Amino acid sequence: MTQLRREPENISNHFDTLFRGLGHRGSSFTNLDGMCHDGATHRFLMLEFKHEQEDLNKAVLWSLSDLARCPTVTVWVIWKLMADRYRVLRLPTHRTENWSASELQQAYANWWKGT
Repeated sequence: MTQLRREPENISNHFDTLFRGLGHRGSSFTNLDGMCHDGATHRFLMLEFKHEQEDLNKAVLWSLSDLARCPTVTVWVIWKLMADRYRVLRLPTHRTENWSASELQQAYANWWKGT
């Protein structure tokens, strides 16, 4: 995880420092921006949000791709583009699509329906 420099007192900074280097390769941790859990089906939708020009770190992509390989986990990385547009990377397929807000809402509703 990258230290939140604009928020030096953020609790994530504390745990990033506490756990740094205790795993493999001098590892740290990463966070997700959102998680939905369907208790009826025991499925999870993990969400990572990005600004239009924001890159997805290769280590984070690797981690999210591995997470998406779990049979009950779906991962979407969503970039906010112009007014009503979103770029969505769905893992582990690495399929990228551009959706309107209504298409994104429909995909989210479909996830809840299990379709």
